[in-house]
Amino acid sequence: MKKIVVKKALCTGCRYCEIMCSLSHSKNAEVNPKKSRVRVMTDAKNGIDYPNICRQCPKPKCMAACKSGAISVNPDIGNMQIDYDKCTKCMECASACPFSAVMTDIETSQPLICDLCGGDPNCIKHCRILAHVGECTLNYK
Repeated sequence: MKKIVVKKALCTGCRYCEIMCSLSHSKNAEVNPKKSRVRVMTDAKNGIDYPNICRQCPKPKCMAACKSGAISVNPDIGNMQIDYDKCTKCMECASACPFSAVMTDIETSQPLICDLCGGDPNCIKHCRILAHVGECTLNYK
C-alpha cells in the first residue's frame, strides 16, 4: 500500500500543497485551502512548517470510529475513502484520528480525508521545494 510520507525539514511553508489539493478536488476550479485535505501546520517551538496529511494507517482509527460505515479502504489504491451518501457528518472520524489529519469542509461540514488523488497526488507534483533541492517535502511511497 502506498502513502504520502512527509519530510518536515524540507518544507518552506509555501502552502502549494494545500492550494493544489483544493484546486484538484474542486468542481469549479476553486482555490480554497480551507477545503484542502492537507494542511500546513506550524511548529513554533522548533521553527518549522510542515504538511499534515492522512497517514493511510494500516488499522485506521477513523474508520473504526465511523458508526455509519462510510469510511473504507479503496482496494485498488489502498487509500481511505468516504461514502458521503452514508456519512452522517458526526465527525467521530476526526476525533479518532491521532494525527488530526481528518479535515472538515467549511461549507458542507463533511469530513475530508486524503484520497491520494486516485493514485497520482497533485500535492507532490507541485511541491515548490522540488525544483530547488531535487527532493520533495512530500513523497509517495
